[in-house]
Amino acid sequence: MIWFRNDLRLHDNEVFYQASEKSSFIIPVYCFDPRYFDRNQFGNLNTGVLRAAFVIEAVTALKEKLKSHGSDLLTYIGKPEDIIPRIAQKYQVNEVYHHREVALRETSISEKVESELWNSKINLRHFIGHTLYHKEDLPFPIKDIPNGFSVFKKKVERESSVRQPIPFPSNFLTPHILRTPRSPH
Repeated sequence: MIWFRNDLRLHDNEVFYQASEKSSFIIPVYCFDPRYFDRNQFGNLNTGVLRAAFVIEAVTALKEKLKSHGSDLLTYIGKPEDIIPRIAQKYQVNEVYHHREVALRETSISEKVESELWNSKINLRHFIGHTLYHKEDLPFPIKDIPNGFSVFKKKVERESSVRQPIPFPSNFLTPHILRTPRSPH
């Protein structure tokens, strides 16, 4: 299963590629988490109207892209820690793939999902997809990252390189009930 969160694209997407390469079938899922659309302690919306419209458009585009490849995107309104484990159990999934986020709320949600999945002996696979350089490609350990950006930039430019884009999977399968007919064009 692929739990889509903020990285709503298929091209150059390590989560999508790895899940497709290592699994006999994939189940793409997106959850509209109500916590993101509630009001915060100051009475402001956590997600404004324009951001909400952008998310809906991005999820719709992802769903259409998957449909054009004979797949689909399961979308739900609810907390991922309730939905993801239930879907994983329904389809007898042994791993759920997702991009690891760094903000407190996103990290907390990941931990809740991981805990619920673990109760069913299902693994949550984390991928870091929000940086230009992979930590393994940096010319220094994470603990030794320079404090100043210009020092960091110069060292990385001299001693590292950006990886090639991840290829689009040549073939990925979805369970029969998720498959949609391919468009005639």
